[in-house]
Amino acid sequence: MKVISSILALALGSAAARDVKYSLQDDEVDSSVCSGSSVAKSLSGYFSVSGSEYDTKSDKNYFFWMHEAQNDPANAPFVVWLTGGPGCSSTLALLTENGPCSVNADGTGTEANVNSWNTNANVLWLDQPAGVGFSYGTTNDENEDMVGEDAYYFMQHFMASHPEYASRPLYIFGESYGGHYAPAIAHRIFEGNNDLKDGDMKLNLAGVGVGNGLTQPEIQYEYYAEMAYNNSHGIECVDEKTYEKMVDATGPCIDKIKKCNEKGGFSCTTAYTYCNAQLTTPYYNSGLNPYDIRKECGDNPLCYDFSNVEKWLTTDSTREALHVTSDSAAWVSCNNNVNAEFRNDWMINYDGYIADMLEGGINVLIYAGDVDFICNSLGNKAWTLDVEWSGKEGFNAAADKDWNGGSGSVRSFEGLTFLTVFDAGHMVPSDQPEAALVMLDTFVTGGDLVLGLGLDKPDPVHPVRCTADLALIAEDVKSGKDSIEEIEENCDKSVGGDCLTDLVGFMGIVDTALSHATTALVDCTDGTDSECNQDLNAVVEGLEGASGDITKALSDCPAKSIKDCVQDAIASGEGIFEVVEDGLAAYKACKGE
Repeated sequence: MKVISSILALALGSAAARDVKYSLQDDEVDSSVCSGSSVAKSLSGYFSVSGSEYDTKSDKNYFFWMHEAQNDPANAPFVVWLTGGPGCSSTLALLTENGPCSVNADGTGTEANVNSWNTNANVLWLDQPAGVGFSYGTTNDENEDMVGEDAYYFMQHFMASHPEYASRPLYIFGESYGGHYAPAIAHRIFEGNNDLKDGDMKLNLAGVGVGNGLTQPEIQYEYYAEMAYNNSHGIECVDEKTYEKMVDATGPCIDKIKKCNEKGGFSCTTAYTYCNAQLTTPYYNSGLNPYDIRKECGDNPLCYDFSNVEKWLTTDSTREALHVTSDSAAWVSCNNNVNAEFRNDWMINYDGYIADMLEGGINVLIYAGDVDFICNSLGNKAWTLDVEWSGKEGFNAAADKDWNGGSGSVRSFEGLTFLTVFDAGHMVPSDQPEAALVMLDTFVTGGDLVLGLGLDKPDPVHPVRCTADLALIAEDVKSGKDSIEEIEENCDKSVGGDCLTDLVGFMGIVDTALSHATTALVDCTDGTDSECNQDLNAVVEGLEGASGDITKALSDCPAKSIKDCVQDAIASGEGIFEVVEDGLAAYKACKGE
């Protein structure tokens, strides 16, 4: 593993004054480890902290796994992903939600994710706080000051070590309890940029994204009763009596959350205990999945079975390939000990950080799947309407508009956007992967989520999908050639129905190839009139012509013998696969493959 501590101990001004030591170690990950990453560079490693402003005797080691953009990484934005919990691993999200690969069902390998968030962005998944995933330390963090401080210096050291990314727009994304993490980390970067210490670099913070997050508990806890009984899907998750008890408990809960934010300490423990007992436990008792009200929870503690992921990540070969140190414990999806440390942080409101960043020109995207209970869209929308910033009146007056052809509804004003994703639960990238990728690409490329991309840029290319599409076309060519031989053999032996049946099958192969080629035109090209795109477009046009010619030949069959009819159709179609092969070869040569 490449060790960069000699460069990166940098004695970053403010850190040196506190006798804090940092080091960064990373190395490339072989492309075979994560199917789907073969078109982009991948790095993994550790950021180590010895002491910090908040826990001077602690040693912590943060694991990260970064994948370059599949398209134009030198000019792609840089995204940091933070899974919540608290205590759950971002590596879990990489392998089950939005990374370039997922673990196969039996936990023996990976398969490509065609909707990976690194399609058009450089993305880094960070296991934090220490104790989460492959990260480890002598003590656990317990609040967002600790989280923000270590993450700030991680980004300082990572960008110093990899300056090729330092100028790219930086986006901090969090999910679930990431609604605490992402605002806290982004705000620490925001503050650091505004009061830059000697030796620190300005980080190019451009935006913050939170998906189904817990950001403003004082408002969000008001909506548990409604989500449980009066949600938009008409699912009564609790009975009327339980609903009424939840309504009655809401006022006292909110009072306790307010007291927590005023006084801290034990008042936060009280708010955590009371509010969850009265407003979330009744839902859990229903047996429904708190992350998707449409589903039963089942026997798994998290309502999902991640045993395949755990199996793959705990093998010696995977740990070695990912440069996991021997000091790291066996990987688990979520660490309950870390979760417990954050009980007094749980009810703290972080919307003030959002307001500060909005005023400072940082773009903010809050999104939520509409069938999540635990961090539901009702509560998330409500707190975005309540944020105290100069654009509040304009945001609240903005209309909710259709998004992405019925995939959701969106409201936006100046720097703040709230997006509801339909038929998605707590993990939007898992439930609606295509829509989630559109959302990300639009936001991090400076597009308008209300109007669509709204940018004068080429269409996005999807290299993993493209490779799969071209492989399917190659299979179609082979099937088509085999079909022609079979037709000619049958027609020599018989002038009856077998010959004609084979021809209909041949036409189906041509139409399938046309479908695959049309899809490839979307996935492989950027919509411009480049030479490479023309080569692939010629394949589509050739298949369209062949399909039309065969259809016409079949329509002439009543006026001819079956054998003559089939021979005419074959004459129309048999050369098409050479055209397809030539076109694909020209396209690949043009792309330098």
